[in-house]
Amino acid sequence: MRLIVVEDDAAIRRMLLWFLESYGADVDLVEDSEGTLEAIQRGWPDAILLDLSLEHEDGEKVRDAILKKFNRTPPLVVLSGVTDAERRLQSFPGAAFLAKPFRLEELAKALQEFIHPRAMAS
Repeated sequence: MRLIVVEDDAAIRRMLLWFLESYGADVDLVEDSEGTLEAIQRGWPDAILLDLSLEHEDGEKVRDAILKKFNRTPPLVVLSGVTDAERRLQSFPGAAFLAKPFRLEELAKALQEFIHPRAMAS
């Protein structure tokens, strides 16, 4: 399974890398839309774990950049600790959502229920 993690917090990126690699995933870590587009060009991911509130741009802009360049998006797991996340998630139909702080067990469940069946179907 190939995943892209879009997260601006280095500690969270390291934790996600450790966990996802132990889950057997091939992981690209990026901080913004530019890094996301470059990672996608190297190979279409099974899913993207996307922080909704990045330091220099928001998750919507990252998603929009993907759509503009590729006319589609991989499955998205949106990660967010912002208070208006529920309203903002309406612009991410079909995405899974994990509220920060989340437990690794919750991430594993999202991978199994949301990403893994889609990856196996392709």
